[in-house]
Amino acid sequence: MCIRDSLKPKGIFYALTPGYPDQAAFVDANHVNFITSKTHKYFTLPKLRAKAYGFKGSFKLSSRVKWIKVTNELEKNSFKKFLKIPVINGLSPSSHPTQVLSDIFTVEEIKKRPISKMNIAWVGDSNNVLNSLIAASIKFNFQLSIGCPKKYFPNKPVLDWVKSFNNKINIFDNAAKAVFKADVIFSDKVISLNDKVNRKKKLNDFKNFKITKKLMEKAKSDCIFLHCLPRGSEVEEEVFFSKQSKVWQQALNRVHVQKSILLYCFGKLR
Repeated sequence: MCIRDSLKPKGIFYALTPGYPDQAAFVDANHVNFITSKTHKYFTLPKLRAKAYGFKGSFKLSSRVKWIKVTNELEKNSFKKFLKIPVINGLSPSSHPTQVLSDIFTVEEIKKRPISKMNIAWVGDSNNVLNSLIAASIKFNFQLSIGCPKKYFPNKPVLDWVKSFNNKINIFDNAAKAVFKADVIFSDKVISLNDKVNRKKKLNDFKNFKITKKLMEKAKSDCIFLHCLPRGSEVEEEVFFSKQSKVWQQALNRVHVQKSILLYCFGKLR
């Protein structure tokens, strides 16, 4: 597995390994350990220091895939233009494709049917995860409904791009309408890591878009709740820790799907 630069603050492609003695491992509950350019020495030969903490196996450093951390789309596209090796977009300001690929895997794993036959709802801010979910709704042909305040609707270039494929997504400024008869409800933090906004005002704008037990009742009885984590106040604990919440399975699947992405890049995907 290639471990290079961190694509996300404090880490990107992760390994579920026990007992790594670093505070960073506990910053985000869905990531047991962060594997970065600074911490990979614990998990790679020849020293493999994590062995003392119960880790079995090892990672191999490689230069055949490049992880990049970008702050804007121009920077990302420049890497893509000039590099001759695969560039994996693990996270950028406008998209989060590795997250959404993993989420689709999770949905189909739990529901036992293609996502194209499901109603998917998103309640929350229009951010990079939602942009990738919108792209996935076209690629995988599923019904997508979005619930958020009008001033936070997806931007015009995104909506124009959807129209260019003669596709339609449903956007409501009402959370209950967005989740009506949904098979899956997605959400994410209202305040993103790099948000330079008035936090108090934005949280107040989303006060009617919180995932509550009452809101979940508007969806199908077997609806599941997903969240890419870490969570904030956008979901109440009664939902987050309920049987309908599949966030831990969703988090674990990030490891498996990202390994598959690497295998695909290496031409070794079965």
